[in-house]
Amino acid sequence: MLQQIQGIMSIIGWLDIIDILIVATVLYKIYIMIRDTRAVALLKGLIVLLVATLISKWLSLNVINWLLQKTMTVVLVALPVVFQPLLRIKPGRLLYLNGKPV
Repeated sequence: MLQQIQGIMSIIGWLDIIDILIVATVLYKIYIMIRDTRAVALLKGLIVLLVATLISKWLSLNVINWLLQKTMTVVLVALPVVFQPLLRIKPGRLLYLNGKPV
């Protein structure tokens, strides 16, 4: 077990850690912005569709997989419409938490 951890740690570099921290911070900021909006329900539904698509592909359910892929396409086109109020917020606002710079 200890050798496996050491093997993983030898592969991961400082840039990988910084990359992970940046992505985690941006995702957290986005979550904070949308947590009490209708966008949360939409994202939950999108995750369910994605999981159903993956399962149908894994089980080789071709018709269901085709239908789910087409539904995902429609949802991806509709996302900018639903998220329009959030998209109008300046991207620089992601760098603030409760009005204070992070």
